[in-house]
Formats: sequence, structure tokens, C-alpha cells
Amino acid sequence: MQKTTIQISNCLVIHFCSEPCEAVMPVEKYAEEYNMNHNKRGKAVIFNHDEFKNKSPRHGSAVDVRVLKETYGELGFEVVVHENLKFTGIQNAIKDRKFKEGVPN
Repeated sequence: MQKTTIQISNCLVIHFCSEPCEAVMPVEKYAEEYNMNHNKRGKAVIFNHDEFKNKSPRHGSAVDVRVLKETYGELGFEVVVHENLKFTGIQNAIKDRKFKEGVPN
């Protein structure tokens, strides 16, 4: 499974691609544009954190998630959002996603 990590504002977005990573790409490695000419885009997994121990909530987080979810959805990605997971919850969500996608450890 191929993983792409993108930082947008205060959100960290990890995109898991279910297609084989050995696909022939019609663009150069450092191209400025992503190839959008294939049917399956993959999944965009968003881990949103707006509640923190001993700190005030991060306001505006829901707007970030909504915009990211809409944007990736319009681009054809299946979007999965996880809210306020602790470290082990994040690990389990990633392990579960890898299991569902059939990715070796």
C-alpha cells in the first residue's frame, strides 16, 4: 500500500492507496500535478484532534475537516475521519486500515 502524508493547516491527512504501488505513472516523479486519470483514487484518512488534555479545545477544527472531506470526496477519494483518537487508537486505526487493504506489516 502506498501512503502519502499531507499537512494542511493544522490537519494531518494520510492518503492510503489501494492500488498496487508499481503502477506506471504518466508523470515525472517530481511533477507539480497528480495523475487523476484513473477510476479508483484510494482512501483519504483524516485524524482530527481538537480536544487536548490540560488545554483549551482547538476551535475551527470541524471546518478544516469538513473542507478536507468535501475536497477529497469531490476528487473521488473515499474519506474516513477519526476524531480525537489517543495514540493507541491511531495505531489501531492504521493497523485496521492496513488489514482491510491487505498490506503486509
